[in-house]
Amino acid sequence: MRKLLTILTLTTIGCQSGVRTIPLEFETIIYNLDNPQDSVNFIMWKKSNLGDLVQKEIDTLYAQDSIPVGKLYYSDDDFSVFGYCLGKFGGPLMFQDMENKDSIYYMECACPVMIEKRKEGYYITESLAHIMGFAKIQFLQSPKELIYIHRDSLKTEWKSQKYPDIDYIELWDRLNIQGKILIDTMGITFSVFFEHNNDNYLIFSDYQNTYLGLLTTAGLRTLDTLLNISTYGHPNDEIIDINNGYYHYDFRQSISELINNEIHQTISSGNIFVKGNSIVIAYKYEERIKSEQ
Repeated sequence: MRKLLTILTLTTIGCQSGVRTIPLEFETIIYNLDNPQDSVNFIMWKKSNLGDLVQKEIDTLYAQDSIPVGKLYYSDDDFSVFGYCLGKFGGPLMFQDMENKDSIYYMECACPVMIEKRKEGYYITESLAHIMGFAKIQFLQSPKELIYIHRDSLKTEWKSQKYPDIDYIELWDRLNIQGKILIDTMGITFSVFFEHNNDNYLIFSDYQNTYLGLLTTAGLRTLDTLLNISTYGHPNDEIIDINNGYYHYDFRQSISELINNEIHQTISSGNIFVKGNSIVIAYKYEERIKSEQ
């Protein structure tokens, strides 16, 4: 187990006060689950910090030819959010109005990672580990800003009927980019987007490492390397959940490359928990080498 106190001093330019210095402290605990003692310590940490697991509600939005469509990702008092991810083809998010369940507010998405409602509105974090990786965060004051369709229309070719004169790429952009874009980037994937002391932070990954970053209007600033392995990818068929105030990201990936006629494979899996200034990562990591057949 590694326990680190990261003290970060950030210099930013304020609108009126010129340069301001912000001291930040993040406590990071790393558990290597290949180490038996770390495995025990992580179990104890979970018992002390996480509540009992709440059984997730299972629901679908509709059925097409008796096939359920739209997994329930998120719900609050105003909306239930359904969707699915088709890998490199992405997938939609469908916000169902709780007052009128036939009212659907629709957006395309490159696979959702987080849906979070804050007092100012909804933040949609999407990420896709395809080719070089893609990641985006959009802000909506209300899902009612999105394209409206009747639920029954979801079973029809409503897109071509509604937009008969635009091509696939333009249609994707129109259905995807409907809010305020906070960041849209390539080469990394996002794991956890969270607020702390009125600032927005991201845990993100490339093919080598996992990082902590600060998201500002100027872009994403890398603050620290949290882990020298990648958590690059998409959570295992789930979006971020919250347990006793902790954001929870569950990752699993396998990367292979051919080096000198040998296949080098790295396999990693684990969990990331974030609450306030506390970051907890528990992981397993394995390297395999075999000759090319």
